[in-house]
Amino acid sequence: VDVAETGPPPTPIERAEGEPLRIVLTGDSITMQVDPHLRAVFGSEAVIKPRRHGGTALCDWFAARDEELGIENLAWWRPHVIVVDHGGNAMTPCMADDDGRPLEGEAYLAKYLADSDYLVEVARRTGTRVLFVDQPVGRGGSLSRTLNIFPSMPERHPGGMVRYVSTWPALSPEGNFVQSARCADEEPGCVGGWGELRSPRPYGHLEDLGAWRYAQVIAEAFVEAGWITADAVGPGAPDLPLPVGFPRICQPWNGVQNRPDLTELERIALHDLWWTGTGSLGLVWDTSDDQPHAGLATELRSPDGGERFDEALDRRQALLELNPGLVTLAEVRYRDAPYVDDPEGRPWWDRGYYPADSPFWLRDADGNPVPGWGEDADGDGRIEADEILGSLTDFGNPDLIELVARKVHALEHSGVVDGVFLDWWNEDHQTSASFLDWSAFHMSAEEEVQGRLAILRRIRELVGDDFLILVNTNDRTAPRSAPYVNGTFMEVWKPDWSTGYTVDRLLTVEDTLSWASGELLEPRINCLEGWRVVDDYGNEATQVDERNSEENRRWMRLFTTLALTHSDGSVVFGDDNAEPTRDHHHNWYDFWDVDLGQPVGVKRTIHGGVEGLFIRRFTNGFAVYNRSGAEQEVRLPGSYVAVSTGRVGEVHTVGDMDGEILLG
Repeated sequence: VDVAETGPPPTPIERAEGEPLRIVLTGDSITMQVDPHLRAVFGSEAVIKPRRHGGTALCDWFAARDEELGIENLAWWRPHVIVVDHGGNAMTPCMADDDGRPLEGEAYLAKYLADSDYLVEVARRTGTRVLFVDQPVGRGGSLSRTLNIFPSMPERHPGGMVRYVSTWPALSPEGNFVQSARCADEEPGCVGGWGELRSPRPYGHLEDLGAWRYAQVIAEAFVEAGWITADAVGPGAPDLPLPVGFPRICQPWNGVQNRPDLTELERIALHDLWWTGTGSLGLVWDTSDDQPHAGLATELRSPDGGERFDEALDRRQALLELNPGLVTLAEVRYRDAPYVDDPEGRPWWDRGYYPADSPFWLRDADGNPVPGWGEDADGDGRIEADEILGSLTDFGNPDLIELVARKVHALEHSGVVDGVFLDWWNEDHQTSASFLDWSAFHMSAEEEVQGRLAILRRIRELVGDDFLILVNTNDRTAPRSAPYVNGTFMEVWKPDWSTGYTVDRLLTVEDTLSWASGELLEPRINCLEGWRVVDDYGNEATQVDERNSEENRRWMRLFTTLALTHSDGSVVFGDDNAEPTRDHHHNWYDFWDVDLGQPVGVKRTIHGGVEGLFIRRFTNGFAVYNRSGAEQEVRLPGSYVAVSTGRVGEVHTVGDMDGEILLG
């Protein structure tokens, strides 16, 4: 039976006035890209609970695999529709045989079919409809492994409660992989009537245009099924909170120091992404003589103790008037915090983040708090005990996790920020060792990961998916955190403050940046930070001039163009954290004043077949990044101006370990 031609009967959903559709969306990395566009299409007509993660299979979202996230446990919510958008992964234990090997052939098909039938049975218990979605053709003509399963589901379960839709007509016409397509100006990712549907080689994921059209396919299937009316479905195209032009520059905490001609707000507004502590935002945690510990507070106040945030909101509005695309985040502590051993005699506002005897502190074998972070205040090149600024906390403690999440909820409720920043985010290595010697760890690797994931899950339960989360992963990926976070701060440390970066290090940065550009929640707010070469260690008076040296300007151009050619995120080039001065200060470079417009070229495009020479086209020109090992000529389709030199021509020379912006 050709389900697409016969069509199951409509099965309208009865809803009270103002009651939104309750949708469960389960799937893999493709689904993660479609999710924000689907939310935009449905708008206030639907509430979507996500059950999706890169690499997962349908069975990963059953209670037998994950009790907490099992779809069966949403029966209380009585979802109207479950959208099943899995491409057929078999990388997890629930899709393995008794020997731990991925299921193949008939065993694979039988397992996926049984899981699909089981999901329909789960849905039947609550009168829930099910829509199975077939993903588009992959690069090289690969087909989704559920193609032989999902189309049969309406026939196996007749009556209209179970339906199937294919994305092929929209994204893979006649079964072909399509990289880019003509588009309308109102479609996201469409520039000059043309846009990218799929990620650049070697990936086969979606760009904004493809994800939006995918969401439209699902919405149209809802209309055809009678689950929603056509006039209730919006046009999509989510309004991403980012400015229009590139390059985009981020400000981690501290800002620009070479523009005294600008006010503080004007210097902040040069950037497109900024995060800082609550105090810099005009907010304080509600402490008092009775409860003097900021870490225990879950309500905010203005600095004068008031419950209204008029000054903070006015400051935010002033920044947005200067830069309407500015995204502002607040840092929330979870891994370490200031510890005060003897609070007697101290004012109530200086009593330590938690009480000295709190179970939240991690302690060594002698019962002492473990040093978690410090700065080389005396400039002798090492950090000593009296230079420690924070002690480690047990972020696996459920009560601490709840406090962290409720702080985030309070920040979301304030309306002063767009999201939060969480530092020290690591899924590969432990961070729970003394900052003085890193000789012993006080949480296991899995305890750390589970603690971080529990924080993210609880935050999302309280604030939903629209409040932004940025985490500091340095140059590493964080796949287990990916379903919950919108961006990574790639604070690319280096072991020697007096030198730059190696090609091997840049290769790691490229791979992680490309991963973050495709695997995290939308809207994505990635920030890449490179550190300058330091000559005069610890001399604050020379920092502005050192940042402007020819060597450091070259590294600035390299990091800027690396970000432009490998992502749609922001970048900054600042001081090396090893220095005994405040971290992340930077100069503002005229290289950042240009407007490249919107990207229209594919990320990670190699120019002229030269390995390590990357180019990407924008509406107003090109970005070129060169780590090929030699100076390279770049030939362009017309006359362009090199921003760093002012040279005009069709052929430009870009040095090794350098980059250039070319405006036309």
